[in-house]
Amino acid sequence: MRFTESELVHLERGDTQKFDYLNLDVRTFIILCKAKVEGYTTLNSIRRLYEKHKRSKSAKHRLYSLVKNGYLRPVGDGKFVLTKKALSALDTITQAANLTWENKNSF
Repeated sequence: MRFTESELVHLERGDTQKFDYLNLDVRTFIILCKAKVEGYTTLNSIRRLYEKHKRSKSAKHRLYSLVKNGYLRPVGDGKFVLTKKALSALDTITQAANLTWENKNSF
């Protein structure tokens, strides 16, 4: 998948720290990356991201919205694993970041 120059510029600017074409923000991206590395994620691991802001309800809402939007699916015992949609989103974002990095280094 190739990105246009305007999409790459948008990724470089990071106006609202959102990846608009996938509707993922940075915190969601971190949750998905961590789930990919560990093989699963839990509510407690997501709460650690919100720990400094003391918003555990936000963590719970974030987890359930990820399940509702199809990025995670429950497998039991409070564990959630990535879906195909989440894996393709991670691949797309990683590819865009690599292209942006290559463009910066080509000057």
